[in-house]
Amino acid sequence: MIQKIREVALIFRERYGRNLATGFLGELYACKVLGLELAENPIQKGYDAAKDGKKYQIKTRCSIKGSKVNLRGRIGKFRDSDFDYALLVLLDDKYNLKEIWQAEAKNEKLKTAIKKDQTKNSGMHIKTFIDIAQKFFPNQRQKNERLMSCLLRDSK
Repeated sequence: MIQKIREVALIFRERYGRNLATGFLGELYACKVLGLELAENPIQKGYDAAKDGKKYQIKTRCSIKGSKVNLRGRIGKFRDSDFDYALLVLLDDKYNLKEIWQAEAKNEKLKTAIKKDQTKNSGMHIKTFIDIAQKFFPNQRQKNERLMSCLLRDSK
């Protein structure tokens, strides 16, 4: 499913110069990596996915060119506090998953940043969220597994 959405999104960006389905792709990636269940109602307030009774609000940013997202950019607003974890999913310009960052909603630094760094029309800066959150993906074990996979593939 993710692959098909990526392909359509790339064609759309090439044709119209705009991103398509970035948020939904981020939600799908987060669900796949963290084993979350996507919320049934895509426009409900408060959370996008859940697991074991915990609610996750997911924000996604996609690079326009290359693999790095502009850290001075902003993420979507946190509009409701009815969630347990905030996730930030970063994608490269080909809609590939690069990183997932996670912060607990009860984290005082996150609460303060939501109040101070969000504006009327946009959410906090990406850098602000990353400074508060912990990197969930890729962690060192996942990096090592990728490296070993590449080395084994290249040695054949």
